[in-house]
Amino acid sequence: ACYLKSIETRPDFAVAWSNLGCVFNAQGEIWLAIHHFEKAVALDPNFLDAYINLGN
Repeated sequence: ACYLKSIETRPDFAVAWSNLGCVFNAQGEIWLAIHHFEKAVALDPNFLDAYINLGN
């Protein structure tokens, strides 16, 4: 819920998008996780963790 609130407040916050992607990944929601990691990369192309998460 915190990551969703963070994204609502600051939709340009790549870290929140990536962290929410990790939550979806842990829940087995792979396509939702990928979507969130890709959004994080689009917002911040230098955000290495999002690329790593996407690769995993």
